[in-house]
Amino acid sequence: MKKSVIKILTSLVLLTVLAVNGAAVRGDNTVSASNLITPLAVGTIPTTDGVGVSYVTHVQNLGWETSWASNGSPAGTEGRSLRLEGIRIKLTGAEIPAGGGIEYRTHVQNIGWEKSWAKDGATAGTEGQSLRLEAIEIRLVNLPANYSVEYRTHVQNIGWETTWAKNGEPAGTEGRSLRLEAIEIRIVKNQADLSAYAAALKAVNQADYTASSWAAYQQVVAVNVVTVDDLQTRVDQAVSAIVTAQSELVKMPVINSVAAVGQKNIELTGENLGSLVKEAITLPGNTVAAITVSGDGTTAIVTLGTDLPPELDVKVTIKTADKSWLFTVNYTILAQTAEIVSTVYDNDWTNQKLVVLVNGVETTTDYLQLAGYGLRFYGWDEGGNDISQQLFGNDPNTDGYLNGGGFSDDADLTVQVILSKGAGSISSAPAEIKIRDLDNNATAINDYLLRKTSQDGTVDFLNLNNNTLVVGEYARVASLLVSFGEMTEEIRNQTGYQLSSSDTAVIAIDSHHKIIKAVGAGTTEITLTVGPVSQTFTIMVATEQRVATTIMPEQPALTYVIGGSANTMLLRVYDQYGDPFVGNAEAVGIRVYLPTGITGFNGTSILIDTSSELPNFNGEYRLALAGATTGGQTGVAIFRNRDDVVVGSFNINTTVVNNGFIRRLEYDDNSETKADTIDFDRDSSDTITFKIGQYTTEGIYNGDVASLSGYRIMFNGQIINLEAGLPEENAVGSVTLKTGAPKHFVMRAKSAGTTDMAVFDASGNLIDKRQITVNKNEIEITGITWQDPGLINYPKTINYRDVLSVTPSYRDDLVKGVTLSLNSTLVVRIDEGSSNPELAGNLYLDCNGSGFYEPGADTILGSLSYSVTGDALGLWTNSSGNGFSGQLVQDGDQGLMIFRLSSESGSSTIATMAVSVNLRTLVLDTDQGSDQTDSANNTVDETTTMSESTLDEGAVMTEQPGSLETEADSDVDSKP
Repeated sequence: MKKSVIKILTSLVLLTVLAVNGAAVRGDNTVSASNLITPLAVGTIPTTDGVGVSYVTHVQNLGWETSWASNGSPAGTEGRSLRLEGIRIKLTGAEIPAGGGIEYRTHVQNIGWEKSWAKDGATAGTEGQSLRLEAIEIRLVNLPANYSVEYRTHVQNIGWETTWAKNGEPAGTEGRSLRLEAIEIRIVKNQADLSAYAAALKAVNQADYTASSWAAYQQVVAVNVVTVDDLQTRVDQAVSAIVTAQSELVKMPVINSVAAVGQKNIELTGENLGSLVKEAITLPGNTVAAITVSGDGTTAIVTLGTDLPPELDVKVTIKTADKSWLFTVNYTILAQTAEIVSTVYDNDWTNQKLVVLVNGVETTTDYLQLAGYGLRFYGWDEGGNDISQQLFGNDPNTDGYLNGGGFSDDADLTVQVILSKGAGSISSAPAEIKIRDLDNNATAINDYLLRKTSQDGTVDFLNLNNNTLVVGEYARVASLLVSFGEMTEEIRNQTGYQLSSSDTAVIAIDSHHKIIKAVGAGTTEITLTVGPVSQTFTIMVATEQRVATTIMPEQPALTYVIGGSANTMLLRVYDQYGDPFVGNAEAVGIRVYLPTGITGFNGTSILIDTSSELPNFNGEYRLALAGATTGGQTGVAIFRNRDDVVVGSFNINTTVVNNGFIRRLEYDDNSETKADTIDFDRDSSDTITFKIGQYTTEGIYNGDVASLSGYRIMFNGQIINLEAGLPEENAVGSVTLKTGAPKHFVMRAKSAGTTDMAVFDASGNLIDKRQITVNKNEIEITGITWQDPGLINYPKTINYRDVLSVTPSYRDDLVKGVTLSLNSTLVVRIDEGSSNPELAGNLYLDCNGSGFYEPGADTILGSLSYSVTGDALGLWTNSSGNGFSGQLVQDGDQGLMIFRLSSESGSSTIATMAVSVNLRTLVLDTDQGSDQTDSANNTVDETTTMSESTLDEGAVMTEQPGSLETEADSDVDSKP
């Protein structure tokens, strides 16, 4: 046993010595320096498992070897002088990629290099021709770049080559007639090149990108970690994935400015605005419906859910994960131009409204009125007849709604709007609208809104975001956008469209009421048809009853002001189908648990009830918080469902900056006038409504003073008056508001003048002081544009219609071309004497819009009269009368009929117009008649021009802004 061990140890020592001397033992038991194996270069790994190589040779006198050599072991013979005549090579291992392989060709005696490459086990060289192989080339196909094939040959008279050829290089000899006797082949895996990988990781900086996009990017990086031991293809794939993920990184936005540009729009400027999300932008009492970003990301238009309050400062907060901005916007409409959009309306749809552009921006009439503007809409048919009452349902119309029904299917009408505020007014140019039967002219259905409703469709519950109903539920199409050529119309009523279901076992349709009923579980196609066009959408009917599963706070954090009154958070609750969840606290089943770390909250829980927000259909609930007593504390409010599962959260930060809060005198949202100047005339608002707003020392709005009980207001009672009532004889007013007073007060104009108004709280502290100015001006006619009827030489009654531009009406006719001393949206009419014949011919301002003169309500501006001056022969009796009734002329009459427009008092003449009459039928001497005619005509010429300066003045004044109605009416009058 000991002798055996000694023999083994001796053998190992001998092998070690041989190895140290660089020798190798071969099959012929010889040792030669030429048999040394060149070691692998640093950074390479010989592979035998992932990708390997096997090979077999055809040997002189022996034929094909019976076993394959592999991975660097020799194939062929040594020391026997036998030539290699052929070879087969193939790759082995589990990591050969699809399409990967090995190719090789040989240099053959008397033939040279083979023209084609053998591959993957095929034979290179010859068999049965006794031709030696003299050299070989081997290369890999479709393997990762860090794989190499290396090979060396045993050459006649030379032995083993001392260097390895690789990747297509020749091994052996050419032109020396030396045979190859053996070969060794190996696959080498080099270390992967990580330079591109390292560069990719360094290419981006976390601080430049949003937190959410960076987190998503890091997930890609985490699954694409590579080392030098990975295949180069794996490294290249990782680099590609990382670079692709970097292209999806969202840069942090930079906000430079925010401005209000419309009643529902604010504009942002800055950089990378495309990364802003709706939830990042908050406005008190408002929501963000959409953000439209420019291509370069430097501007964005934010569409709000509700209108901005006009002429009031509104705080806009923009928050990202790392930064926040606070801006103040104020949307003030300074109307410079007004326009009605010319478009097409249906002949019998309801709720159709004219579209008004102010300064080129679409603005609703409600919003204009809220901003203190008065509106009047007028309409005329193709013949120029006043159809305002038929078109709008009342005259003058103030909201622009068309009176549904009563129109022909094909009518072209003219409409106009006049806007006024204070002493200024502007008029739109007449616009043409078309009345058509749109039900039969639809070209596309663009969008629709489904709403869960009651069985009869009279009570709506919630908006359906995902077209999912539960068995037994009902729905209706609450809104439908339909294109009619280039025009798009929103249909809000239950007419004008049809519904059908592809599977009535899933969805049944009440075609009369347009109600969709979920009958059974499944999916069905609903076809919505308007006239000739249709759109199909899918509704899924589920059996699982709706439950509240998710709650989304409007903001990620709430700043709670200690002692404040506006500590609220708007919440939105959603069900498992993604639809708003509307229900009482028991149905919602979600509680909010206030943080225990905030003193005064103590872990209190509050049930969420969305039923009170039913009209919004959005599952909203405004959570009001109270009780916190200490500033500088933070915590997280947690929402949990009835199974105690967390379904949402938001942060709460408390602050004490409300100590020493600021109170400001502000215009109430419902104030008729939102300025400290009241232009008090017949058609202007004569009141201002005030409230007291509360702000923190940081300028954060904190609600309004809830009650003004005990507040004292001082003012000049001869100029303005508290609407609740102040004795008019008091020259200096001082009113203390009684207990139970509301949160606003109304001041009404009494007479022209200026007064200071001071407001004190119940403790006598001055809140604010304003200077109120009342402008009270009388309105009168300053000019008129006559129309010349030419020579009257036929019997007729000459009256106001011959000399004035009028719009006929079944009430008193409207007079156009009148210039007033004050801008006014009200129309001027001529009294036809229907109520009092003595008033016939008076021109009056129709202040109450009745169309008839009403004493005490309307304002008389002047009177139209006439007088007759017969010719020298006295054949036409001199007379006079009111301009409305006029004068009948008949055969034999010749002379002038002079119309006179007098002031309201009759003390002065505003303008005159002479009409020439010649109905003389007496047979006169030709010369005498000619002379008399020339004389009469000369008289006419002189008399007609007697008011030339007045007429010129009137013509000039129609160009002035104060004569906007005249300009517009002149345009209307020129219609065919």
